[in-house]
Amino acid sequence: MQRSGLEEISNGLSQLYRSIGQFKSFLNRPEVKAQLRTFFDEIAKIPEDTKRFLADLAYRGWFLTDAMTLNELSVFYALATAQNSVDETQIDDVMEAMIERYINHIKSRLFERFPGRRSVLEAAFGAHERGEYDLAMPVFLAQADGIGAELLNGVSPFSRRSASGGMLATGAAINALSSRVDTILIESLGLPLGMTANTASAERRQHAHIYNRHEILHGVSLDYGNKTNSLKAISLLGHLATMLYDVVEEYRAAEATQK
Repeated sequence: MQRSGLEEISNGLSQLYRSIGQFKSFLNRPEVKAQLRTFFDEIAKIPEDTKRFLADLAYRGWFLTDAMTLNELSVFYALATAQNSVDETQIDDVMEAMIERYINHIKSRLFERFPGRRSVLEAAFGAHERGEYDLAMPVFLAQADGIGAELLNGVSPFSRRSASGGMLATGAAINALSSRVDTILIESLGLPLGMTANTASAERRQHAHIYNRHEILHGVSLDYGNKTNSLKAISLLGHLATMLYDVVEEYRAAEATQK
């Protein structure tokens, strides 16, 4: 009985070694090596592709929240997200539906994590739900400014002020977080955004259809009040209250362990 058991183990190991040998032989075939190299090259590009896709969405005013799934986001890999792309209308349609699907999640995160802002935010969400986008938008943007500055040590997420090294102040604040935590999902906040373009700039004229935060809050723009723009502002609030908040909390926890 004991010998039979040992024979079974021995036979099993022999089969395993033969299988390993066959697998190694398979991997050493030139065509397989080439396919594997291509595969790992594509895997290596994923972070850069993700950054580019997030930056493209953010430039036109759309931001992701923590509740969105990979399956939902995969649609963007079939769309041209770059500025002035032919798929811009379709991108807006997809993001509008996604933000509406998660609007209650966004509200709950905002109320839970920024309770002092709840009454102001509730009034703005109420205006949005009634279709009073002219009233909702300025409040959403003002609160996004305050929340972002609260999380980034006084730096506004709308700032185009330059920090050392030519980086935007927001980008520098996010870069400081990257010393301890992964910031890939929030780095687009630190880039120039369509909503922060200078009113008199060629950039602003080129992207005149993108709402402008300064023009809204300072009474320059009078045509911003529509559902798409309001949902864009909600997506920004959701991004700040989930992804940025989580990264900052993770950073603070990492800092605390070093003291």
